[in-house]
Amino acid sequence: MDVYRKRMEIMLQDMFGEDCVSSKDDSILCITVDGKTASISLDTRTVDCEPGSEDDESLREMVELAAQRLYDALSPVY
Repeated sequence: MDVYRKRMEIMLQDMFGEDCVSSKDDSILCITVDGKTASISLDTRTVDCEPGSEDDESLREMVELAAQRLYDALSPVY
């Protein structure tokens, strides 16, 4: 999980900029773009938007899809 967390943080920084990504704790990353904040749970790969940002579905979808694709890319194939 530590590798996934670090790679996720790097990918989000590449997508949105280093200043836009912060960490709440070891399992949650926050992304702030244009005053809208989305929090991603690294355990469940789900994204929640803060109150007032729920209408920005594109940010939530973009972060959730990127998280799922990175997780799939790092998961071994059996």
